[in-house]
Amino acid sequence: MDFKKIRAETDLESNDILVVSRRIPLIHSKLIEEYGITSRDYIRQERLYKKEFKKVLDAQLNGEENIDVFATLKNKEDREIYLNEINDNISIELEKLNKLKRDIKEIEKCIEYLKLLQNNIRTIVEYEKFRGGK
Repeated sequence: MDFKKIRAETDLESNDILVVSRRIPLIHSKLIEEYGITSRDYIRQERLYKKEFKKVLDAQLNGEENIDVFATLKNKEDREIYLNEINDNISIELEKLNKLKRDIKEIEKCIEYLKLLQNNIRTIVEYEKFRGGK
């Protein structure tokens, strides 16, 4: 789910507080389900990425690629960047992995927003009761 869409559906200025409070559990359950699916996809994609990375690394070490350039790279990050540049499969897998990571962060952001909104609604309701309202 898109964060902007969730904010629009739960905007207290344009929607009644009762409507919003009823929507929150439904949206939350959808987000939890989406989080589970995306997390599984992320784990699967991470395995594919590591497998592709290992294939290219083995090819490098076995002399199938230009080993001289690879030997000059000192740290793991530089080697990973180099391998990504020379192997499109790794770049594609890494791009998919990064997209899934962004999706997970977006879902976490939405869930956190819903928690804060729920707390705000509780505070509003308690305040209205304190004032003698409904």
